[in-house]
Amino acid sequence: MKRFFGSGTVIFISLINMNESKQEEAFKSLDEIQKHPPEGVNIKGLYFLLGEYDALLMFEAPTPNAALKLAAKMTLFGSIKTLTAVPFSDSKDDLEGIYWYKKLDNI
Repeated sequence: MKRFFGSGTVIFISLINMNESKQEEAFKSLDEIQKHPPEGVNIKGLYFLLGEYDALLMFEAPTPNAALKLAAKMTLFGSIKTLTAVPFSDSKDDLEGIYWYKKLDNI
């Protein structure tokens, strides 16, 4: 299966705010997602947070559609913001032609 950022691993970080009226459902859903993620998705970690967000889910997905399927499940019990993290070592070759990256070599 072809990855969508070069040949490297793509990690998604979902920041979750749970709807107060659906917290029990949220806990069950997150537990289920962790135990049985969608096909091709690898859960890297699930954390409760103190502060602006209630929880953080870190996962790998082979395609944007696989990540979207997981994110859609989480919107049933709250709001989410999902970020994409590409490991620096995996994307270094892709960045070499970009001006600001070239400037880093001179520092």
